[in-house]
Amino acid sequence: MKKGHWIAVVVLVFVIGLVILQSNWHDTSAIDRVPCLVTKNKHDLAQVVVDNYHRYRGNSIRWSAVYFGCLFGAAAFSALSALLLKLEILAAHPRLQKDLPAILATLAALLITLTTSGDFARKWQANRIAASDMENLAYDLLPQRTGVDMSDLVQRMQTINTKQNLVIVGTE
Repeated sequence: MKKGHWIAVVVLVFVIGLVILQSNWHDTSAIDRVPCLVTKNKHDLAQVVVDNYHRYRGNSIRWSAVYFGCLFGAAAFSALSALLLKLEILAAHPRLQKDLPAILATLAALLITLTTSGDFARKWQANRIAASDMENLAYDLLPQRTGVDMSDLVQRMQTINTKQNLVIVGTE
């Protein structure tokens, strides 16, 4: 491996590790108990709500990792680029001293461009809000909540799903 590529490899491994770690992060919140607490006729709907909650929450975690990984990665690459231009460590390798900061600055610019054009923050936020809405809906299924209409709950699930998708594509 050529000198200078090791930084890109380290960053790539870090980002992949972060995504893998967060994608396996299981949220063991109270919502997981809801299907066990509801009446028999609400059990299947409760399980669908919980499954949707975990889907939205998992998406939120992944988009958060991508968004903040790009944001902090761009800041780190940019700062490291400026630092490498001033450090004397690479003085013995003038080509590397010029090329490495240029590569890092380019990567920083690309990460900011990807973050902005991909609108990762909006996708993270849309899934986070949908997960919260789905969690609140799950709690409405509990036996203590009397008079809850099942068709109303299904309609609310559809509304949550539609709103989440509209926010992601940028039409809301």
